[in-house]
Amino acid sequence: MKTGRLIRIGLLFAGTLIILFWGLNFLKGKNFLKPEKIYFAKYEKISGLMVSSPVTINGFKIGEVREIKLSENNYNEILVQFVISYPGLDIPKGTSPGIYSIDLMGSKGIKLIFSDSTENHSYGDTLIGTIEGDLKDQVNTQMLPLKRKAEDLMSSMDSVLIALHMVFDQENRSNLAQSFEIVTQTLKNFEKTSVFLDTFVKAESNKFSYIMSNLDSLSASLVSRTNELQSTLLNLEYFTDSLNQIPIQDAVKQFSLVLDDIDLLITQVNRGEGSLGKLIMDDSLYFDIESVSFSLNELLQDIRQNPKRYVRVSAIDRGKTIIASDENSLLEVLSG
Repeated sequence: MKTGRLIRIGLLFAGTLIILFWGLNFLKGKNFLKPEKIYFAKYEKISGLMVSSPVTINGFKIGEVREIKLSENNYNEILVQFVISYPGLDIPKGTSPGIYSIDLMGSKGIKLIFSDSTENHSYGDTLIGTIEGDLKDQVNTQMLPLKRKAEDLMSSMDSVLIALHMVFDQENRSNLAQSFEIVTQTLKNFEKTSVFLDTFVKAESNKFSYIMSNLDSLSASLVSRTNELQSTLLNLEYFTDSLNQIPIQDAVKQFSLVLDDIDLLITQVNRGEGSLGKLIMDDSLYFDIESVSFSLNELLQDIRQNPKRYVRVSAIDRGKTIIASDENSLLEVLSG
């Protein structure tokens, strides 16, 4: 009885150890129930790659890292053992197992980049691995140009600050302060002008309204006078038609003939032809008139000096005195 119990206890303990060993390996990614294909990869450095790190294809996990150790032939190389647990998957020759960053925390894994070869690696073959830059390296690579630009910018900023310090010295600062005072005063004047314009516009709004009302009245008057304007235009059109009907050319011809006759008459007068020409051009008439005027003047003087020669006194008019104040009166008396 005691022997059977001890055997059962031993078997139970052995089974517990087996289950514990299998569970631990299972937790590590080892599954003895699935067939695994073992491969090796050589690296100059692994950059944080650890046992149980995943082996993936395009982000899909197909295996894991089992062992990491230094190469026996060259201690400068690191030999990584990894297994492929995905059933039916073979690795073509020329496949590159690259170490890459899984997440932002810097966790590493192996990424298989298959080649186009039709031949496959045998189990236990050693592949030449590559290392992709980790996130830090990539950030450094991306940030290096920015860093250089920032350094250039800082040096430029130093130059600008020096230039600004030279520009804004004590004298220029004083001038700038005076300029700000002038600008402030200008803004105040502008505000006063704005207030004045506002007041002026309000004061003149009534006049503007009156002008607008006059314009409305004028517009209405023009509209009301439209018929009269149309009638005037019609009369002008009728007058124009009447002018077009007048024989202006005939009148112009007749007037031209009259001008020719007048020109001929003037030519004849200038030549002394005809009665009018002789009268104007011959001076004998002038001398005759002058002689008659002289004789008449002498006659009047003689009448004034000797009136008795020319005045007869009858018995009827005896005793009547004739008084002549001037030559005209005397002539009237004599003619009477």
